[in-house]
Amino acid sequence: MRITNLLLLLLCAMGCVPLTVYGQTNFLPGYYITRQSDTIRCLIEYRSPERMAEGIRFKKTLNSRVLELEPGSVRSVVIQDQNFFESLVYRAKPEEALIGFFKMIVKGRLTLYRYGNRYFVSKTGDDLREVTKTKRKLETYLIANNYSGLGVLRSLIDDCSSMSEQLLLDNFNGTDTGYRNIVNKYNSCFPEGTNDIADIKIRSRLELGVTGSLNGTQLSFAKTSLPQAHFNWSSSIGGGIFLSIFSPQMGDKLRFVVEPYFGKNHQYSYFQANQTTADLFINYSFVRAPLLFRYFCNDYLFLDIGVTNVIVLNSQTTWRAETPDPSGNFVETSNGPAYKVKSNLAGLAGGVGVKMKMGKMALLTSVRASNIFRLQGDVSNNQPITKWADLNIALQLK
Repeated sequence: MRITNLLLLLLCAMGCVPLTVYGQTNFLPGYYITRQSDTIRCLIEYRSPERMAEGIRFKKTLNSRVLELEPGSVRSVVIQDQNFFESLVYRAKPEEALIGFFKMIVKGRLTLYRYGNRYFVSKTGDDLREVTKTKRKLETYLIANNYSGLGVLRSLIDDCSSMSEQLLLDNFNGTDTGYRNIVNKYNSCFPEGTNDIADIKIRSRLELGVTGSLNGTQLSFAKTSLPQAHFNWSSSIGGGIFLSIFSPQMGDKLRFVVEPYFGKNHQYSYFQANQTTADLFINYSFVRAPLLFRYFCNDYLFLDIGVTNVIVLNSQTTWRAETPDPSGNFVETSNGPAYKVKSNLAGLAGGVGVKMKMGKMALLTSVRASNIFRLQGDVSNNQPITKWADLNIALQLK
């Protein structure tokens, strides 16, 4: 697939995904309570319950290094005053202890917790009881549902007259919604009521900015009918836009970056073929559209890897040839237009960069190298292999 088609597909997909333009991060305001009952405010990374069950990452400030809280080291963790993770111990057997961060999803006389993909309840003053709907193996090819969790719920809700057996059976389906329905209905039987805690929704987000670049370019017509044409590295400048896409599924360190920009390139080659000496002048304007995965090693250093291409917009190629007459008395000179340079195909790109804060904006400086190729077997004179070395500066707007 040509890189231009890939770019169009990406932009269409972006139109179908709800994007919010603001700071890119999974780190949200919150606090944790120590074993000594001290409250420590910080920024806490909100991830899926599966990833937060065994450890919760946090920062003291947005630019601080990432630290991790371990279960048992604190009493609880609270994010945005609305999501609660308690450090609890569950013992299925006296000798087996499950220690982790249990996410509270319904609070009341009967409190519902989630640990990874397992569900637990605790009645006021009682220990944790697991109610996860699981499967068990009866024979080699026979698997049945394990309803032990259903029995636990029956024993805990028998003091609520409005709870029916049918409601219990309809909602004991192993889903988050099903467990919430059961526990909320039970808690509604009592004056203190129920508190159904909604999950925090972190949306995909888009950062915008402008970018400028200083480009070093070298063309090569190797393996064509112009193998003698050698081009030195030439420099050019370009400018365009910067788009950085954040998705909570990728984590806080990974971004998808698109940097389409416009530039002009000037190339010259002087070479000799048989008795003819030739000058080849190539001038064209172009659009490049690097598609990159950007990984932040820390708050400052990042690595880029992805693909890029060159879309030639306007090509002006001329040549001048000088051929000695066989008599040696004069030199025949000819000149004129040559075949226009075609767009290159895709190539790999990689680089390294640094991010620096500038008030409410950020300056991203990177160096990047790429090698754009032809299809194997294509000996077209007007589709060169292109090497690029780029210095890119992007101003990310807030």
